[in-house]
Parts: sequence; C-alpha cells; structure tokens
Amino acid sequence: IVSAHRSSVHAIVTFVNGFCSGGKDGKVRVWSNDLEPLNSFDISAVLQQDVIVKSVDQRQGRILVGTHTCSILDLDQDTGEAQVVIEGHMGGAVEAVACHPTKPLYASGGADRYLRFWNLVDKVLWKKKMLDHPIKSLCFSPDGKVIAAGHALGSWSVHRVDSLDEVITSKDRKKSIFCVKFAPSGRYLAVGSEDSMVDLYDCASDYDWVATLQGHAASVLHLDWSIDSRFLQSCGSEQDLLFWNVEEQTLIPGFEETCDIEWDSYSSTVGWSVQGLVGTGLA
Repeated sequence: IVSAHRSSVHAIVTFVNGFCSGGKDGKVRVWSNDLEPLNSFDISAVLQQDVIVKSVDQRQGRILVGTHTCSILDLDQDTGEAQVVIEGHMGGAVEAVACHPTKPLYASGGADRYLRFWNLVDKVLWKKKMLDHPIKSLCFSPDGKVIAAGHALGSWSVHRVDSLDEVITSKDRKKSIFCVKFAPSGRYLAVGSEDSMVDLYDCASDYDWVATLQGHAASVLHLDWSIDSRFLQSCGSEQDLLFWNVEEQTLIPGFEETCDIEWDSYSSTVGWSVQGLVGTGLA
C-alpha cells in the first residue's frame, strides 16, 4: 500500500473483511481485503494532542486503540465515534497532585506539561491544558476557584479552574519550584524553590511579591500554613524545618513559640507529629 501512513506503521490487526493499521502520524485507518481505504480516524484530534498509535484491535465493529500517551480509546469502525476509556500522563513522571477543597475533583501534573483535572465520582478525566513548562507542584486556592502550579526552571503560574485561563505567570527563581501553598485566608501564596528560598505573594494585589524568606541550606520541599495564616513552616531537602512569622517576615529562632500552633496542613516530613515517618538513611 502506497502512503498508508505519513510515517512509520506501529500496529496492524486483521479481521474478516479487512484490517486496521495505526501509526506514528496518530491515525487509525481501516482497509478492505482488496487494500482499498475505507476509513481514516485522527486519534490526535480526539485527544487534542499529538499521539502515536501503538496498538489496535478489532471486534464486532469496534476498534480499540492504544497510544504512547497511556491512553485507550474505543472507536466505532464505521462512524469514528470515539470513547476515551483511559487517558493518562506521558513522557515522564507525574510529579504533583492536589485535591479540590470542596468538590470530588483532583488535579495532576508532571513532565509532560499537562495540567489535568480528574472527576473522582466518575473516575474520568474532566479537562486538561498544556502549560509552558513541566509541572513540579500544585495547590488549589481555599475557595477552589484557582490553582497554582510550580514549574521547572523557576517559574510558577495560577489558572482558573472553570476555564483553565491563566491568571498570572511569574518567575523570580532559576531552579524548580517544588512546592506552592495558599494561605487558608486566601491572602498569600507561598512558593518554595530548589534555590532554597520561600517567596510570598499577595493574592489580593494581583500576586505582587511581598517578601523572600531565606534560611534553608538546600531545596525547599514542603510548606504548611497555620490555621490563622499568621505562621508558615518550611521543610528542606536537608530535613531542616524552619518556622516563619509571616506578618513580620522573620524566622522564629526557637521552638517555644511554635509548639502550640495549629496547622492547616502538615506535609512536612519532619516534626513531632510525624516522628518515624522517614527512617535513618532514607531522607
């Protein structure tokens, strides 16, 4: 067959009246036994991203399609009507997940740059958007209306959950943003970086920079706010746990002032409440 696909063919399956083929061009094509083309379906268009068809199978007028992006589709052989059975991330690790504060919804992101939202009730992909850089961290705002994403190479961005429109993108660091965390009040966004810095931004003033908190010797991996949004704790890759007075933008030198603080979350791997979580030599 001449020009069956625009590039390499990765999958072929035969059936009584012909066969199907799938290729690097993201197409599934249906052929007769006389090698005449009957149908052509663009899987890349269905998934709204460039894909390679890696496997195909045919049963009773239905075609199952597997792609290199960890997706499986169920196609009608005659109409091309497609149902996405499974869709996943591709091309590297999933490095960030975040749960919506009020809805049965969570977000995920990773090396493929896609911000994906998943419906926990139906267990299906709700929506997705490709961002400009790989995603290292995610956090929903307290009201669930926006989501912040930390990226590789020092940038971070905020997006509306309903439309996925970008609210802002900013870059004040050179290395990866390993953690982002909204204050429970919704007033501040804390951003922790591989550059060992924690930056604070004012959400009420178009995410203007407020302060840089310095004290870690290496990457900042975890951030947690107090319930009243007055204090912040940050945990670094050297297993160092620091406490900050956000109003004064200062490091709290001792533990006496922090022992009675109620935390809105506890993602740190260091602290009294998580003793034994990380074993000796495993940090």
